[in-house]
Amino acid sequence: MFSKTISDNCALQIMIVLSVFLTTCAAGIVFAVSVCDRLGNTRNESSACFDRRIETFPITPMTNDFELFEAHVTATAAADLPPPVETNYFRVAFGPYYNSKIVTGHVIVVSDPLRAVSVVEPGGAGGCRQKAVQTTPITTKGCAAAINAGFFDLVDHSCLGNVISDGRIVTDNTHVTNAHFGLTKDNKIFSGYLNDSRQLPQFQNLIGGVIWLVRNGVPFVDESMKIETYKSSQAKNWWDFTMTSSARNAIGHDRDGRVMIVHADGRSFKHGLNVYEMADLMVRFGAVNAVNIDGGGSSTVLVNDAIINRLTDPCQGKPHGFVCPRNVSTAICIRRLT
Repeated sequence: MFSKTISDNCALQIMIVLSVFLTTCAAGIVFAVSVCDRLGNTRNESSACFDRRIETFPITPMTNDFELFEAHVTATAAADLPPPVETNYFRVAFGPYYNSKIVTGHVIVVSDPLRAVSVVEPGGAGGCRQKAVQTTPITTKGCAAAINAGFFDLVDHSCLGNVISDGRIVTDNTHVTNAHFGLTKDNKIFSGYLNDSRQLPQFQNLIGGVIWLVRNGVPFVDESMKIETYKSSQAKNWWDFTMTSSARNAIGHDRDGRVMIVHADGRSFKHGLNVYEMADLMVRFGAVNAVNIDGGGSSTVLVNDAIINRLTDPCQGKPHGFVCPRNVSTAICIRRLT
């Protein structure tokens, strides 16, 4: 609060600063960004590190902004074998040694992704049209590995973003600008933005996210916020979405063209990773491109139909302390090929 004894000269300076601030606001969208070290974990209003800098993010005209990368293909001699699915558990430290946090999770690496990776709707084909939701274990039963994927409206359960499942166009939301990840029919990995419905038929599978985390091997979060809308995440604003520690999910690819699915355990507003930290993690694990998909309490990761991540939602009708997977929308299934 300002002191009641503030001088007239100081008051005049404040008016000048406010005038400049309002002029800046008119030129773009204003976001408050912490100047803390992005790998730190002291991001609350009681922290001395909570020092905000005002940055203006001008609205950027949309263009065809994407990356294509050749997807991995199994050698001819092994073409009839199921694509290998490599699952690894990780435990990494974030932040300075005197104030670090430990984050755990899993990395699933999929070879020959065009043959193995599918986007699936809740309840099967037509689930998005029916605005269905169900748990990921039910949606992906029988998959070698799986993770919840697309964002959805928390009120009416509509699937958000563009969704293509095994060549079938499920939703067309090319008017909404958010990052997408997909596999084209000619074996390319797509990462980036779509703005024309005529682009959709080229995809075999496609899922929408919010924030292009990594582009060409480097974090791309700040640039994404200039282009995308946070509304698809159901968050209140960019600050709420990007800076909250939570469970995080991402899908991307490595330099060999293998698809990478990465999950970091967490609990919203208590522990886990923020979006910047998730981008740093993907770079650390060797991602060339990566897109943030639905995480938080929705996070459900399975291998051979067994949940391997730490759930956070309480079970309905069970004693306190039991946790269960949340009803969500679309999922990514790593198919069993025989």
